[in-house]
Amino acid sequence: PGSTAPGFTLTGRDGKEVSLKDLKGKPVVLSFWTTYCEGCLSEMDLIRPLYDKYKDNARFVSVSADKYLSKMVRFIDMKKEYVWTFLNAGEHPEVLKDYDVRSYPLFVLIDGDGRINKYPAGQPSNGLEADLQKLLEK
Repeated sequence: PGSTAPGFTLTGRDGKEVSLKDLKGKPVVLSFWTTYCEGCLSEMDLIRPLYDKYKDNARFVSVSADKYLSKMVRFIDMKKEYVWTFLNAGEHPEVLKDYDVRSYPLFVLIDGDGRINKYPAGQPSNGLEADLQKLLEK
């Protein structure tokens, strides 16, 4: 916490690249997940209510560690409720090393200035909303 969040530029579900620096100005709820992680999928279903509640004050970014963008896109296209930003780390596995991702899902809160606020942050089922509220009150 307090250190600058490692930067990245990854491909999104629409094929366009998104950089972490493009997201500055609002806190970022960053999650790392895979399409084959059952725990990830149950947590992802809990992100939507948080997204609906906080989308004006925070950005939600989910980074798939699946090797192929197409696999991520096929999966999220089946989940119409997944409307926030989805990126794929497939061609840039260094982002997983930079964030020391050892298990999935992993949630990280980044403040509006691009510094890590909480690592790991709580999961949606266990404390993420409280962590995000504390960050937004700062």
